[in-house]
Amino acid sequence: MGITMAWLREASGSVWPCVVLHASHNIIVQGVLDAMTARDGHAVFVTTEFGWGMALTQALMAVYIAVQGGRKRGLMWRGTIGVGA
Repeated sequence: MGITMAWLREASGSVWPCVVLHASHNIIVQGVLDAMTARDGHAVFVTTEFGWGMALTQALMAVYIAVQGGRKRGLMWRGTIGVGA
């Protein structure tokens, strides 16, 4: 989630969108989705805040941000965040 928030901070020029993202993430994941998750079996390894579902989602978002950021700046993908910034 750090890469997403770093991009949001740079794109907006303010820390407040990151604060709102973090607060809404906590409310939705911990308050709503965790309450709907079965606590037996392997479901918690997939769906909770620390499950591989969240890790996969955040990894895909980081790749998307890196690729789109490079395209908007006319850069080629180099595998690092902040190239050409």
